[in-house]
Amino acid sequence: MGNLPVYSTSNTIGKPDPNDDMIIATARRANVASIVSRDDDLLALQQYQGPTIITPEAFMALVRERRRDTS
Repeated sequence: MGNLPVYSTSNTIGKPDPNDDMIIATARRANVASIVSRDDDLLALQQYQGPTIITPEAFMALVRERRRDTS
């Protein structure tokens, strides 16, 4: 398995969580549109170097909206 790049969140939010770096790096590497989380530190970012960070409820609302649009 290759090394994932590390993207530090420590300068972006008031109470940084270095464990979030792995989540952001993995999401960027996978080229995802959204990170779905209830983690307050991640949610405070709203968007970071690509992926939008949203709650599970907001994500489900988007899924329902897209289903309505395609029906």
